[in-house]
Order: sequence, then structure tokens, then C-alpha cells
Amino acid sequence: MDATPISKIGRRAGGPAVVEGWLYNKRSSGKIQFLIVRDGTGYVQVVVPKAEVPAGVWDAAERATQEASVRVTGTVREEKRAPGGYEMSGTAVEILGPSPDYPITPKEHGVDFLMNLRHLWMRSSQQHAVLPSPLPLSREPPSRRPPLSTEPLPYLVTCARSRFAP
Repeated sequence: MDATPISKIGRRAGGPAVVEGWLYNKRSSGKIQFLIVRDGTGYVQVVVPKAEVPAGVWDAAERATQEASVRVTGTVREEKRAPGGYEMSGTAVEILGPSPDYPITPKEHGVDFLMNLRHLWMRSSQQHAVLPSPLPLSREPPSRRPPLSTEPLPYLVTCARSRFAP
């Protein structure tokens, strides 16, 4: 089965789906794990109950660290409390690419620290909100795309000045 973009996960409600993305956050109560997975189109919560999955699936969910690349298989259901309004009951969790030393954790960090790691900081939801994609995604080959402007984008400069002004 092909991976479903998270923004379209509602179309799979009541049935199976595969989601590929990065582990944004994880919490556990010991008997159940909640994995928040993002793929660039949205976020989905994946519920992995220890009693209902094989030991290998539980171990993979437990080993997955923040920003690890994962493939999750499960059943989609509507859940108003979950991010995006849908969640998955995970039946398989596969770590595609581990991320053992990801330095930006959910705790508060200083601006200097974050600016030194800005290539990773760009993954945060705050940065996605401040810096929207200036160009629509295109499936056209590069030779048929319109040329990119070399002018600075004024809204980016304004956002940066207001965010980091002393």
C-alpha cells in the first residue's frame, strides 16, 4: 500500500493507511504510546497499545526518537481531540532513519543556540508559521518552470527583524 499524505488521511477513515514522515513528539504511559508524526502536510497522532501489537512493533515505537524517519501502518479513525481531527491505531512501526542525537528538544532554548542550529530549527511548527513557502510546489521539469526572482522577499525580512530585534 502506498503512503497517504497526512493532509488526506481523513479519506482513509475507517480503513487501513500507511503514513511516512518524521516523529515530531512522543509520550507514553507505559501501556500505551502516542506518536505524533509529521510529513510536511500535517500531523497525525498514532496510538500504539502494548497489549494489541507484537513486541517488535512496541520496541520500534519505544526506540524511535524525535525527528526519526518512520513508516507507520494502522487503521484511521476520527478523533476530535487529536491533531488534525484523525488518529491512527498503529499496527506496525518501522524506523527508516534513526535520529539519535537530535539537539532541539521540546524545552525552551535561547536564540543563539537556535540560530546556530537553524537548519534544524526550520522543522519546528513556529518556523513553518513564520516562513511560509513563497512558491507553489511544481511537478514541471526545471526547464519548464518560470525563473525565480532574485529580489529579497520583503515579508521574510520583516518577520526576521521583528522576531530577532533587540
